[in-house]
Amino acid sequence: MVKKLNVTGITNELQGASVFFPSHPTPLPSPTPKEEPIETVTLPPLPPVEVVPLKNETVVPTEAVAPEIQKPVVKEKKKASVQSREQASKLASYHASVLAKINKAVREIGKEVSYTRLTQEEKRRVLDIIYSFKSTGVKTTENELMRIALNFLLEDYDLQKKGSILHKVLHQ
Repeated sequence: MVKKLNVTGITNELQGASVFFPSHPTPLPSPTPKEEPIETVTLPPLPPVEVVPLKNETVVPTEAVAPEIQKPVVKEKKKASVQSREQASKLASYHASVLAKINKAVREIGKEVSYTRLTQEEKRRVLDIIYSFKSTGVKTTENELMRIALNFLLEDYDLQKKGSILHKVLHQ
């Protein structure tokens, strides 16, 4: 025995009331637009503009600028670009090596004790940093933060001596 479904009853029930079977509204007849002639307006040409120099100023036409003057500027820009690229690569390798050394030093367990007196503001800022790391899931301690800062200053001093942050602060 084969069961037969009443297809028209099901489609009538779903038409218009379902999101999946939206009813197709009959489009309203569009009014026929009346064609109106388009007017064309011709404007008179504008008079040429004169350049009036300000006091103590001379107007130099753009044709008078020599191309030889512009070439050294391009060479200087290229030279500056190369220098900044070289400096950026040095800084990148500097940061990578310093980060590796600091990471290695901090992972070692320190057994020597050193106390530091902080102002209330310094202590609050250190605790704020620790809290922000902990809220993102990174566990850290006050001791670890202090060791990272100390190792950064020591590495910076080893690499730059008189150009280091430590030298600059102590010789002010």
